[in-house]
Amino acid sequence: GLADLPPEANDNLHRPAAELTGHILRAPLLFRPGTQHSYSTTAFIVLGAVIEHVTGMPWETAVQYGVLDPLGMTGACTTTERALARHVGIGHRFDEDSATVVPVTDACPVGLAATAGMFASTTDLVRLAALYTGRGAVDATQPVFSETSRVQATRAQRPIHAAFAPGMSQGLGWQLAAWGGRDLLLHQSFGRGTSVETKAR
Repeated sequence: GLADLPPEANDNLHRPAAELTGHILRAPLLFRPGTQHSYSTTAFIVLGAVIEHVTGMPWETAVQYGVLDPLGMTGACTTTERALARHVGIGHRFDEDSATVVPVTDACPVGLAATAGMFASTTDLVRLAALYTGRGAVDATQPVFSETSRVQATRAQRPIHAAFAPGMSQGLGWQLAAWGGRDLLLHQSFGRGTSVETKAR
């Protein structure tokens, strides 16, 4: 039930997530946790700060070591500069001065990294989706997470009561739906000049 970022936090988006977390946690809850569904970008910011605190690493380093490297996601990265160097798709916008379409190079301030700071190729997304569907080969010497965690992430936690999502439920990070008689994992991502929907089954 975390509220959106309060106005006073907007001046701190280029600061570490831990500093934004203070603003977030001081705001009243929208509802008691576990009683309703609401997709929350602020919850991912808090999660990023928790990861940094527990691992003692910056979020980007923790994700690189704990997820990207074990999965062989060699194209995935956390900055637009690296994404451009690796030819990974990023957002674009129309530049009125030059009347051309240009890359969005300031898409994600550091404080929002855990909620919107990852760029990846299609191959990388397939590797990530395969991990959650249980169909991917992952380096067993460094597991990304336990089987219990995988099951919880892909299990319906709360129903989604929205006109755009009939019959859908929310897992941990994934939305769950049925398509063609099979379970489907969904995640939508939006940013400046981008709109991506990942589907796995």
